[in-house]
Amino acid sequence: EKADIALIESPNFRDGVIYREWMEDELVFFSNAPLPKYIKPSDLKKYAWVCREENSHTRKVMAEIFGELALSCAEDFDMRSVLSDSTAVKQTVLKYPTDSKKQVIAVMSRFVIADEIERGVLFESRLKTKKIKRKLYIAYLKQDKHNAYVDNVVKYLQGIKLANT
Repeated sequence: EKADIALIESPNFRDGVIYREWMEDELVFFSNAPLPKYIKPSDLKKYAWVCREENSHTRKVMAEIFGELALSCAEDFDMRSVLSDSTAVKQTVLKYPTDSKKQVIAVMSRFVIADEIERGVLFESRLKTKKIKRKLYIAYLKQDKHNAYVDNVVKYLQGIKLANT
């Protein structure tokens, strides 16, 4: 199958593909029960964790952050689930029993959970010492560069970027 346009977390830089920086994303900690506004690195060990799979971009970014904090997902955290996509992580956290011994926590793009945070069914937190930022990209085939449909969608997406920054 062929996709006209992809919104991606990390460019693979392949010949024949155009990558355009789209917007900045922030990864946040979230739970289905209230969290402090800021989490201390030492407090991260007290939660039950739902994580993305090891080769996901989110997990790689967090491994770098945790490495800077002298923490390791595999060694320091109580991992309850390792899942392959953001929707599965969000749904697992939403349905996790709030009366369990350990509160559940996960890391995700703030864009993905913004509606649930606004509705008060998920709660977010950040590290006080560092915002966890990453770039998102628009990718499309060079051969589609002059395709009016692709061109219009790219312009539309770039307009969304301006509205969110």
